[in-house]
Amino acid sequence: MQISSRLRPAARLLAVLCLAGPCAGAAAARSVDVAPPAGFASAHITLDPFDIRPAPQPMQQPFGLTVEGSGPMADKWRMLQPAIRMETKILALCRTDATVCPPAAGRFLAIIDAAHARHGRARVGEINRAVNLAIRPQSDPGRFGATDIWSTPLMTFAAGAGDCEDYAIAKYVALREAGMADEDLRLVILHDRRIDEDHAVVAARIEHKWLILDNRRMVLLTDTQIDDVTPLLALGSGEESPRNIAGQQPLAGVALASRNWTLVLRKAFRPAARIALSGPRSRRGGTCNTHAREECGGPRLRDPTLQVNCLLGAAHAGRLA
Repeated sequence: MQISSRLRPAARLLAVLCLAGPCAGAAAARSVDVAPPAGFASAHITLDPFDIRPAPQPMQQPFGLTVEGSGPMADKWRMLQPAIRMETKILALCRTDATVCPPAAGRFLAIIDAAHARHGRARVGEINRAVNLAIRPQSDPGRFGATDIWSTPLMTFAAGAGDCEDYAIAKYVALREAGMADEDLRLVILHDRRIDEDHAVVAARIEHKWLILDNRRMVLLTDTQIDDVTPLLALGSGEESPRNIAGQQPLAGVALASRNWTLVLRKAFRPAARIALSGPRSRRGGTCNTHAREECGGPRLRDPTLQVNCLLGAAHAGRLA
């Protein structure tokens, strides 16, 4: 039926009131009676169905932090990513042929595979427990003779020792390799008020909650359950703010770690897999082209041993990106 022009304002008013009333978010049509002005017959109005949904909320970060895209810590984390990507390729080759796999990579891969077989909180707990047990605590001055050195997972596992950020980096990479997405992982720097010391942990988001992986405890707590720390910053995948750092000198900690990275890994490789760093050669006698590292996985080097050593040769030449 057509509604008189004098009734339309009343209908509109009823619709506005309905938004704040019990019919908000209704999934089905509602029938209502409208009291007409004097002199008019009653009217029966059917409101079309509508659904009001709240606007999506932005993703909450652990401890209420925002992801850092710049600054010394973000730069250090970003400059470590090329070496981590190199190690990811080594892990892939280990899956192809375990006989050429460094023992350190084999131990790290075993943790990843065990976690991959689990799901949700159990996966996170498996990696937190296994990494805590695989690495013994050792300070950077005791290990490197310098402070605040960030190591890659395979470098840490080859040494069997590390400090809090080394545990955290290994857990971050292990969780990612086990199937978790980067957007559900954060490397978090805290200040532990109990001992007046900065501390690194990993936050993993499971079912909308951030679980904290800490080398000082086996139990998983959420960020809201930890009240003896001051959160300082959170780091994501290391690629939040892409920058051209090709000509940038590495930070001191990263430079020292890079100098040790290849030597530690090569020492950990099985003797049968060792080839001189000065130029790993293919079976056809050609030297691996460290300027175009994609050739390490190309048809020229099908043998996993040669591929791994080609990657190490490229790393030794300083071409990690």
